[in-house]
Amino acid sequence: MRAIVFYYSRTGTTKAVASAISGALKCDAEEIVDCKGRSGPLGHIKSGREAHEMRLTEIKHVKNDLSLYDTVIIGTPVWSGTISCAVRTFISQFQQALASKNLAFFCTMGGSGNEDTLEEMAVLCDRAPLATSAFSTGEVKSKKFLAPVSQFTSEILRFLQF
Repeated sequence: MRAIVFYYSRTGTTKAVASAISGALKCDAEEIVDCKGRSGPLGHIKSGREAHEMRLTEIKHVKNDLSLYDTVIIGTPVWSGTISCAVRTFISQFQQALASKNLAFFCTMGGSGNEDTLEEMAVLCDRAPLATSAFSTGEVKSKKFLAPVSQFTSEILRFLQF
């Protein structure tokens, strides 16, 4: 079984978790790149508003071919209690390809919203995930996210029996 982690990260928090997950699973990872500028405080405000409005955005071409993977792990930051625009766009663009994959979801957040975000990802993919997990910004910054990453990847492996 081949797995890949697709993730979007505005500040690097989700990227750190994605990197730990791909390292633990010894699988590929690819960042979903939003073509809109979202840096700084104004980018933060604009991102939250657009996510709350469930807007799509333009993302750069995905380099990895989804047909080569059995398992797709998707990671997003929580913005205004929901999925980032880039991940919403990724799921929208690849919904048909994701329909035949084993899926797992994770999110990172500064506060709350993880349950709704992870549930919405499942609804958008029209599939129940093998596993889900949420990581706080504080856990990531203090490096206390590695044990939860291990639990998350163990749950995925248990289902897939790599």
